Amino acid sequence: MALIQCPECNKDISDQAVACPQCAHPIKAVTIEATGKRWKGIQLICALFIIIGAFWAASNTQGGPAFGGILVAVGLIGFIVARLGAWWGHG
Repeated sequence: MALIQCPECNKDISDQAVACPQCAHPIKAVTIEATGKRWKGIQLICALFIIIGAFWAASNTQGGPAFGGILVAVGLIGFIVARLGAWWGHG
């Protein structure tokens, strides 16, 4: 751990500091991604399942409503699991 000078107040501060403790000038940019890309991708795929399943269920083809309902159910369950995973792993 080394000491550096704050560009704002010229006080010596740790190079690990996010902001100067004297003047609160930001030293490092901190980027926090609340939700991982994996969970976002799973949510997108499940949302597509829900949309496609709803259109399929509305079609008048043989077995369309049953298969569409299954797609919607799988999409909803997957979306809920992905939301829980994103919530659990974002901390």
